Amino acid sequence: MSNITSSLYLPLFTLHFPQKALANYDVTLQEWYELMAAMSDVDLSQGNIANTFITLESFCEIGNYAKTFFGGEDRFLDVYLEEMTPAQLGPAGMMFASAPTLGDGIRHWVSCGKHVLPMLFIDQHYNDTHYYTTNEYVADIGPLSTTLLELLIMLTIRMIQLIYHNKARIGVQFRHQQYLPSSLYEKHLGFVPTFGATESGLLIDRQDLDLPNSAYSLFTYQQALETLRLMIAEANSQERYSHRVWQILVNAGVRGQFYSLDEVLDILNCSTRTLSRNLAAEGTTFREIQAEVRMEVAKRLLLKPGAVIKNVYERAGFNDLSSFSRAFHRYTKYTPREFIDKFRGKS
Repeated sequence: MSNITSSLYLPLFTLHFPQKALANYDVTLQEWYELMAAMSDVDLSQGNIANTFITLESFCEIGNYAKTFFGGEDRFLDVYLEEMTPAQLGPAGMMFASAPTLGDGIRHWVSCGKHVLPMLFIDQHYNDTHYYTTNEYVADIGPLSTTLLELLIMLTIRMIQLIYHNKARIGVQFRHQQYLPSSLYEKHLGFVPTFGATESGLLIDRQDLDLPNSAYSLFTYQQALETLRLMIAEANSQERYSHRVWQILVNAGVRGQFYSLDEVLDILNCSTRTLSRNLAAEGTTFREIQAEVRMEVAKRLLLKPGAVIKNVYERAGFNDLSSFSRAFHRYTKYTPREFIDKFRGKS
């Protein structure tokens, strides 16, 4: 994990497990909170878990510990989803549960995810028949990357199914190959997703965005939106300049755009001197962040089924194949071909 991505901040409530599920392992919710606090070195004495943020490094440590504690990746997902309620997911869950329509809820849910899950690229799109999302991890956090990607999409679907009583027509696809038992998906989703697709994400019939929420509450909805606004502001206040530059470049890079320094300065509304001084104080430079983002984008592109190396280097912002291959080997310790052979279909 790089110096930049290891210190990204995430909300602690995303690692909150249902109390009933924890009880099956003889663990109380308070004990789980205390464990998370100890592993992430944060103070939860005030009980405000919704606005407590931890580094990505601590998040991964707790997540990997949970996978081992619950007995493997499939059990980790099963326990998290078993007794899932909107309240478990903090203000984002309460917003979704009280939104007037499915469309209102999903749009705010995805927008929130963009801010509070910086290791993932999340986007939403529309065509004539469907609303669909694109979900890709852009910070390499090892095996936990795929776990969190599946968990986020499965959580979203379970929320929709619970709130809208299985009336919405939903599909889901993952870019990686299936490695968990079909029974897990059948239990929590009612169907097995499509694997080996060109992108990961969920699809909703566009007409179903207008489904009304029978539990709609204007007061709760507005209160949850305000809490989300404050939470996102808190996340932004902890964000360093290196994080902001990284996010800007990643969001552009996954679309095949590579911003220059001047373009980033325009977005940040700051001078070259200010940016350089702040990045130097954080132990990095614009060029180093730019190089890291290009490599992370290249890794994602190489893992896509049918991707060809000679096409990837241009989309990753390189002028020729040889310079791309050298840079890629320095960053990953693999040549592009070795990386494809080792990881494509397994990520």
